[in-house]
Parts: sequence; structure tokens; C-alpha cells
Amino acid sequence: MNQPKLILLISVLLIALVTDLWKRKIYNVLVLLGLLGGLAINIHSMGTIGVIFWLKGSLLALFVFVPLYVLRGMAAGDVKLMMVVGGIVGLPLIVDVMLYVYIAGGLIALLIVLFRKQGQNLLNNLKAIMLNHLLRVRTGVNLNMSLNSTQSVGKMPYAVAIFAGTLYALHKHNIL
Repeated sequence: MNQPKLILLISVLLIALVTDLWKRKIYNVLVLLGLLGGLAINIHSMGTIGVIFWLKGSLLALFVFVPLYVLRGMAAGDVKLMMVVGGIVGLPLIVDVMLYVYIAGGLIALLIVLFRKQGQNLLNNLKAIMLNHLLRVRTGVNLNMSLNSTQSVGKMPYAVAIFAGTLYALHKHNIL
């Protein structure tokens, strides 16, 4: 990974980390600048192939993280931030980044649940989800259970996991 890509990636991730921790928001202007910056750097360093490189990384991140958004496990800004990361690092590195981001997210969520002493609520929520799924698969009946009927274990600023997972992937690939 060339130096301009690394500078752009770390800059976007740091700004997203700060705004997500402070305001619980990843701003669209940051995402737009990250996407356009990643595209420009890839075109500059690879020519027209850079567009394909950027698209593959961005779209793979979109398709992998949209299910978490649909399940309300992450916000739209987090998905868009992952698209920025994917567009900058491209394939195949985004695959490792996504794996480490998911692992970091799970570990951070577990720590938050334990710190807030919300373990029982987590188990109740998982039980409700599993029972609804099992009933739907076995009988075709959907109880339309909403997580609104159970107590949430809370939200987390997912940019922390994105930052940590991305840096770990870069370290594992001897980029940092």
C-alpha cells in the first residue's frame, strides 16, 4: 500500500473514531471525501484499473456489512465507513480487514455487555431471536418478534471496531 493511501486511510479512520465516540455519528462528508480520495489515489497509482480495484473493495464491504445494518447491529455510517476502507485497501486485503473488524466488534460488544452487567438481557434477546427463527423454519409461522419487546443491551460506537480491525489487518500484512 502506498503512502498516500495509508495517510488517507488512517486520517479517515481517526476522524471517524473521534466523531463516533464523541457524537455517535460518522459524517457523510467524511465518507464522501474518503470514497473520492480513495478513488482518486487508486486511479493515480493504477490507472483505469484503479476504478475496478476501488469498486471491488467498496462493494464487497457493502454487501458483507449490510446484513448487520439490517439486523440493527450497526448504523449506516459504519457500513459506509467500511466501504471507504474497502475502496482504499481493495481486494484481497479487505477480506482480512472485514474478518478482524467483525472479531473486534464482537469482543468490544462482549466487553460492553459484561461491563454494563447486561448478560441476562443478551441471553434473553438471543433466545427470542432463535425461537422466532426456529418457529418460522419449522412451521412457516412468523411471530414478528421485535427486539423492541426485549430490553436492548445498548449500542456501541462501531468505528472503534473498524479502526482496531483495520489496523490489526495492516499490521498482520506488514503494512504498519
